[in-house]
Amino acid sequence: MRERAHSGTGLFMTELILVILFFSIAAACCLEAFAASSRLHERARRLEQALNSTENLVQQLRGLQGDLEGLREYYPRMTEGENPELFFDGEGNPCGSEAGEYGITLTRTQEEGLVYVLLESRDMQGEELYTLRAPICIREEGQDG
Repeated sequence: MRERAHSGTGLFMTELILVILFFSIAAACCLEAFAASSRLHERARRLEQALNSTENLVQQLRGLQGDLEGLREYYPRMTEGENPELFFDGEGNPCGSEAGEYGITLTRTQEEGLVYVLLESRDMQGEELYTLRAPICIREEGQDG
């Protein structure tokens, strides 16, 4: 009887399949990490825009001594009502609700003689981006500076 010599191609093919499987799993992990990074970057960009817009609104409200209706001069598309809302596009520019990427709701309260404005930023899906409760200094009549 003649013995057959083994060429080893079966073992080589098995190793090759295992290597391809390993690299496929590694590629899937890398793609998942890249997608998560992209989502985090987008969320950080939206948060930064909301933060900048909120800070600008607080400074304007302090200049207007907490007068929400006084903001209408700067933001003519501000909604009506007790808690008006402003909408901003992806660049942080004021716009209407139809083109808005996020909105900021303003709520004015007064506690122990101090005026506060609560600014709540939400994206158009309703997810909260940023909330700030800012004290507004009101000048007494006859007070300078």
